[in-house]
Amino acid sequence: MSRTTPTPPRRSGRPRSAAADRAILDATRAALVELGWSGLTMSDVAARAGVAKTTLYRRWPGKNELVVEAVAALFEELTLPDLGSLEADVRGVVLQFAALLSRPEARTSLMAVVAEGAHDAALRSRIREAI
Repeated sequence: MSRTTPTPPRRSGRPRSAAADRAILDATRAALVELGWSGLTMSDVAARAGVAKTTLYRRWPGKNELVVEAVAALFEELTLPDLGSLEADVRGVVLQFAALLSRPEARTSLMAVVAEGAHDAALRSRIREAI
């Protein structure tokens, strides 16, 4: 008797577009720089990204989740180097982080989400999980 591993159920509809995801996250960070947390709306992000609002809401239930993912995506650029010593490795990560923060969209986005998280426990929890 042969056993087969069940295949996961397939999602109906079109597969997600990685290009749309990137455009949405880029648009979110740009809107944060330009409008700040309180001025950012899902409608504005959708318009900037060139997608429908329904596209946003299929992926993220609200602004908090969208912004946290947009900021977390920046941290995916960081790599853990192996430079031969702990000191060199730590220095390498710190230099990468400093370079990341030199970009206005990264600096502003991170500051906005941390500042907003100071007043919102649920957001703080999402930040800890994602970043």
